[in-house]
Amino acid sequence: MKTIKLTKAVLASAVVIALVACGDEGSPDPDPDPNPGPGPSSTVNVSGSVSAVNGQVAFHQPEFSEKMLAMILGKSSQAGVEGESPVGAGITVELVEVDVNGAQVGDVIASGVTDSNGDYLIEAPEGFTPSPQFILRAVAGSVSLEARVDSLTPNVDSVSDVASNVISGNAMDLTALTLEEIEEIQAAVSDVVEDTSTSSAGVADFRAEIVTATAENESVSNVIASTTAAGQICGTVTDSDGTPLENIRMIVRDFGNWVTRAKTKTDASGNYCMNAPVAGDADQYISGRTHSGEYILGALNYTDVSYAASQWWTSTSSAVNGSGGANSQFKAEKVSVADSTTVTKDFVLDKNGARVEGTVLGDSDGDTVGDIAMEGMSVLIRNYETFKPLAGARVKADGSYRINVKAADYLISFRNKTRRPFASEVYRDGTDGVVNRNMASRESVLANQSNVYNAVLDPGVVVSGEVLDNAGTAVAGQVVFINNFDGGRIEAMRTNKNGRFRLWVNPRIGLDHAPASGTYLIRARGQQINADTNGVDDLTATSFSLSNGSGLTFNAQTVKVSGRLMSAGTSPVPVGSAVIFLTSSNSNFSVSAGDGTFELYTSAPANNHKLSLRMDNEPNYGSGVYSGSSIQAIARASGTPIDTTSGDVSLGDITMPTLGEGDGVGYLIGQSGAGSTAVTIRIGGTDNSFDMVSTRSRGDGSYNVTVPATTYDRVRSKLSGGVNNNGVNCNTVTVNNSTTTTVDYTTTGCTIN
Repeated sequence: MKTIKLTKAVLASAVVIALVACGDEGSPDPDPDPNPGPGPSSTVNVSGSVSAVNGQVAFHQPEFSEKMLAMILGKSSQAGVEGESPVGAGITVELVEVDVNGAQVGDVIASGVTDSNGDYLIEAPEGFTPSPQFILRAVAGSVSLEARVDSLTPNVDSVSDVASNVISGNAMDLTALTLEEIEEIQAAVSDVVEDTSTSSAGVADFRAEIVTATAENESVSNVIASTTAAGQICGTVTDSDGTPLENIRMIVRDFGNWVTRAKTKTDASGNYCMNAPVAGDADQYISGRTHSGEYILGALNYTDVSYAASQWWTSTSSAVNGSGGANSQFKAEKVSVADSTTVTKDFVLDKNGARVEGTVLGDSDGDTVGDIAMEGMSVLIRNYETFKPLAGARVKADGSYRINVKAADYLISFRNKTRRPFASEVYRDGTDGVVNRNMASRESVLANQSNVYNAVLDPGVVVSGEVLDNAGTAVAGQVVFINNFDGGRIEAMRTNKNGRFRLWVNPRIGLDHAPASGTYLIRARGQQINADTNGVDDLTATSFSLSNGSGLTFNAQTVKVSGRLMSAGTSPVPVGSAVIFLTSSNSNFSVSAGDGTFELYTSAPANNHKLSLRMDNEPNYGSGVYSGSSIQAIARASGTPIDTTSGDVSLGDITMPTLGEGDGVGYLIGQSGAGSTAVTIRIGGTDNSFDMVSTRSRGDGSYNVTVPATTYDRVRSKLSGGVNNNGVNCNTVTVNNSTTTTVDYTTTGCTIN
């Protein structure tokens, strides 16, 4: 069993708090009891705790003795929110009403004083009920912390303080703001706190830093903005026995790019309601963009009281046996919010789901035992066949995570974008983790039981930087891909409002984190920067040191190539799963959106770019190469040239090979013998000049790709640096319409079935 160790840094925080509690100005009784018993029947008790950055240290500048003790024990007493602790005795906590701008209305309603544990009890007037227009204010001299009163037991801390200030800063209508929305704002701010490296010395500076970081974070900004949006989505969530499900996380994301737009939770009756922007509303995060009003909707179960399986909404989501819905965001159907009319979407979740849970800890001293809880990290659950995401679970303060899903085969990865310096990794059974999704083990999670996946993360190095457009302006929402040199996908992320991105990676990219030399490929907006690990603990690239905070800059002049993928029946391809490449350079690639649209960039304009497209495990549409106005089963070299020398190019609508139309499509699957093996399909000849499209095997060696029904001259398997380094060729492979062709490889040959 992995354990969390108490480090000297934690001890430093504890001792500093003890010193301050003994020497605070005014020195109240060390253990006051301002409210020795329950209040009279005419009052309402409001109680909770008050915490601050390093306890009461955050309320004033530390004395010299405190600084010295922190230095001796190895931790600065000003170390951000990481050292947040109870404030101790003698802090006044006031209950007040505020206006839309956060200014106090009238006199203090009631007050109390914290005890030695930082706990308070306030006797509010009879009839008092929680509401966003009331705040608790913990006061120490001229400094204070706030919390919106969203229950009768609210805690006051750094997160509640920033959330309250965000509400005031956005001038929200407090009469329309629900307690559930307050909870969502606080949860969103908590994520920002975990992602932000702060240098603040106390409450006011910390507040300013986190408020700024909140405004720069896309999903958090969207959640906050949506609380006052005109559209509304409501419904009920039950399990397949008809039992209402409480505390199911309801999440709205944009259809097509899957950006989080709004969140809430179901109540005790399984009901939920949340606001969402309507079609035509201005995007408050990305200037100049308007909302389509088209979303996907998820019902995600993070509770420990039910195995009911999370799902994304489809027209089958209310099937009484819980068999409906989508097990991937990419398969979710569109939910349209055209105006202020309430949209109703109900869910029935399969009660026989599977629980995926565990702990994620960082190993700070190299003893392979986790000692740092990785709060704020994401544990991503993906369909093993397609790598498409079902959902992510947030790691809690104790390092634990949990999500309930349908019993199926998954890929599990641990993504770290927080301030804690530990490497992201992918789960592979029997190893210390791997860095490459294509080396992940197939995890078959079982229904009605806990399936445990723990991770102990190595120290990492940070890959960070910014993406700028042709005018030098920051690009918000730009997808940045991190791959290893052989093409295996590490991770993808979106830039924030300032065009910035960050991810912690492992400097040793060998299997089981062996100290093997290798290269990370960081790609964005048609550009690629190679970062050589050299098998050591620092990533380096020409003119860049990724571990020293200087970061990478993607700022080359680029040209955009765009289009829309259509079925043979002239409707947009409704799945965002096409991987599209421009010319033979893998740096110029993108993934289509849910409405079939795509955008590619190139930093090397030419008159002979070629476009190829790959469909992995998508049964209705085939891979191929752009030829005029359609995707065809032809070699890339034979594709229609795309001239980008005169600026941006729109290819318009492009017809895809479609199941049941024309020659149709078929499925090419098999075993390559090892994970992360390249499988290349050739047509018209057998050498590499006849390449049509390539895919890559999963960690168990399996692969699949959907292709037009025809005969291919060669299907080639090649594992870079592996046992079949020279490649194994399988010639004359016929794929028939709506059927599966299997090509399995050994180190010396292949079989076709």
